[in-house]
Amino acid sequence: MTGHAARQNYLRLGPDECWPWLGRLDSDGYGMFGQSEKAHRAAYEDQVGPIPRGLFVLHRCDNRPCCNGAHLFPGTQQDNLADMRAKGRQATLIHAKLTPEQVRKIRADPRSSYELGHCYGLDRRNISRLKKRLTYRSVV
Repeated sequence: MTGHAARQNYLRLGPDECWPWLGRLDSDGYGMFGQSEKAHRAAYEDQVGPIPRGLFVLHRCDNRPCCNGAHLFPGTQQDNLADMRAKGRQATLIHAKLTPEQVRKIRADPRSSYELGHCYGLDRRNISRLKKRLTYRSVV
């Protein structure tokens, strides 16, 4: 897949839902295509418009593979760091922390670990461990 079609390799769900990237994820859980283009940046450009020079594209939903333009907004590095702190993430974390409600939803969801991993920005192995109750054991 090349060009514009490659940039739209995400699942369009409802207008308020996350639209998960269906292609390759980088080690931080962001959608990728080509050698180095981030899927959420391309989705922003396709759905909203050009990204102002020097700005990042941040996620309101804090779901790294999400490509819903309504969930994305431009910001500076300072905005990005403030957003990270406000959401309780540290720069060194690779995977997002899940809320107890998210853990319950994942455990009840019949979709594959691969599909759920795309939706939540986690590796399928982490989803599998969560469903087997090897992680988040305290969440009932």
